[in-house]
This record gives sequence, C-alpha cells and structure tokens, in this order.
Amino acid sequence: DLSKNIDQVKSTMQCMGSTDIAQALQNGYDMLVQESLHHNAIMVLVSDGQIREQETVIIRDLIKNKMDSLLCTVGVGRDVDEEVLNTLANDSRQSAQRRGMRGASCYFGLRRWREIQRHSLDMI
Repeated sequence: DLSKNIDQVKSTMQCMGSTDIAQALQNGYDMLVQESLHHNAIMVLVSDGQIREQETVIIRDLIKNKMDSLLCTVGVGRDVDEEVLNTLANDSRQSAQRRGMRGASCYFGLRRWREIQRHSLDMI
C-alpha cells in the first residue's frame, strides 16, 4: 500500500543534521524488500552528504554488495558534499551494471539547478 509506505517514510525523516545515512539507506531498502519492490527499484536519497568517516565504508558496502536497487542522490543544504553524493550514485550505477540492471543512478544538486534556471532566464 503506497500510502502506508509514504507514512512510514515520513515517520523516519530527520531534518536536523547528523542523519545516519547508512541506516536511512538500509531502512529504505528493507521497506522495498518487505513489499517485494527492491528489484530494479530506484531509491532517492535527499541529503547534504555530510557523513562521518566510519559511515563511508558501511554505506559503500551496502550499495555495492547488498542493494539491488538504483540510488539517485539529491544534494540539499548550504554545505552539500557533492563528492560524497556523486560517489554514492556512481557506486550504485557500477553495481547495477555488474548485476546486469538497466537504468542509471545520478547525483542532482539543487543549488546547481537554481544556477541553471537563473542562467536560462537571463538568456530569454
């Protein structure tokens, strides 16, 4: 039931910093598995990408060796770590290709989107 899943996601959202991205990805993936939706699914991580050093290994292992869903990352906030979010999306894409999945993972930065919009408006 989609509305149940949306309510479950809302109840786990944290918008105050120090988010455990590894746990968030694991919880999201577990939800997909529970509903048998994890094969060829697309997960979207909305984050500033600020992670603790020890989380990096856990997150990359989860993406490379356990998840069979694509991961798209969206950078939000003032201090977005674009390198981390881009790396996670690239790891997901490479993992998916090894598994023979079709599709693409991506990183999308909202700050950059605003710059593109402004530039486009200036050209009109």
